[in-house]
Amino acid sequence: MNFSDSFQTLDSLKIGEKQFVFYNISKLHDKYPAIQKLPKSKKILIENLLRLEDGKDVNKSLIEKVLQSPEKNHEIFFLPARVLMQDFTGVPAVADLAAMRDAVALKGKDPAKVCLCSHLSWCRGRRCGDLHLDMLRLRPTICVAALSFPFLCWWFTA
Repeated sequence: MNFSDSFQTLDSLKIGEKQFVFYNISKLHDKYPAIQKLPKSKKILIENLLRLEDGKDVNKSLIEKVLQSPEKNHEIFFLPARVLMQDFTGVPAVADLAAMRDAVALKGKDPAKVCLCSHLSWCRGRRCGDLHLDMLRLRPTICVAALSFPFLCWWFTA
């Protein structure tokens, strides 16, 4: 897929020895001052459009419409690059994992491979069920939630 940068917002940031590339919407402030006062959620949608500009599905014309009238409703593509979720109970994440396990099982694969902890370095190579005590000791919020929500208890034994 080819990406464009019609608004010249592609920027970089060097931290230590690492170079990071991002779309800097502050470069649009002079030409489109209204975006400075937008809520962060709309700024995220604008950054999303800049990041996805391919000249076909997300083109300069679409982005221009959004930038000229950011207060209006627009139908746009939204493909988040990151998702932040405030979750004190763990239930939404575990519900997603349960759905993923079901989907994996429907494809004839081993649903046990879908593990909440598989990406954490301290549990690599260990089965999820073996992590029950570690999770209770290291994550007190999960411990409390597990006592309150039978669904989490199911996850610990699944």
